[in-house]
Amino acid sequence: MPFEKATGFAYLTILKIYTKIKENVNVTINGGVKMERIAGINEVRPKLTSFIESLKNDSPVVITINSEPKAVLLDYEKYRLLQKTAEENKRLALKTALAKIRSRAATNGLTQADIEKEIKEYREGK
Repeated sequence: MPFEKATGFAYLTILKIYTKIKENVNVTINGGVKMERIAGINEVRPKLTSFIESLKNDSPVVITINSEPKAVLLDYEKYRLLQKTAEENKRLALKTALAKIRSRAATNGLTQADIEKEIKEYREGK
């Protein structure tokens, strides 16, 4: 443990805090938002099924190796939602960038045909 050199009361206090942090399964912060659970790989490995089953009701599990976060165990439905959100963000970013380009092109007097011609010439020259 990271506090092996502590003694007496300080050791017990640190041990209690350390234990609370490791067991933060349902700890909430201001606003009632659940904190992510943190578990070491050696804790997760023998209980993987129970960790997976608990994902429906609890927050994701950050899996650590040597106290370094290495992976996240996440409910599949939440994962799919996260993927869809990322795809939508990419689509909106592309749409916004395209609108800016079209606006600049219109400001500079370029038409859609001019742009298509430039693209065609570039591709043929490549």
